[in-house]
Amino acid sequence: MLFEALQQEAESRMAGFKAEERRFSETLSEEEREELRRAMDQWKRSVMCELRERDVQILRERMELLQLTQQRNKELEEFIETQKRQIKELEEKFLFLFLFFSLAFILWS
Repeated sequence: MLFEALQQEAESRMAGFKAEERRFSETLSEEEREELRRAMDQWKRSVMCELRERDVQILRERMELLQLTQQRNKELEEFIETQKRQIKELEEKFLFLFLFFSLAFILWS
């Protein structure tokens, strides 16, 4: 999206440059025009390189965030499993106590 926006901006600038170029083309020699084209190509390449570097940085940041999120997910899943084990242990203890007191009540009476 950023690339497209910058590309459109570059295209609009290029349209302006082309209009200027037509106006100046009458005063520029063929050699100067070729040098201007080379300079424009070099500028385009440098802008594209900067855009790629920014995209790579954004991608790195998102990958780090994804890794942190996955790690947190794993921690939470482990916590849930621990809680489930503890609940199961409590249920077993409750059932044992219930049966013990039921038996004690039956035998006492």
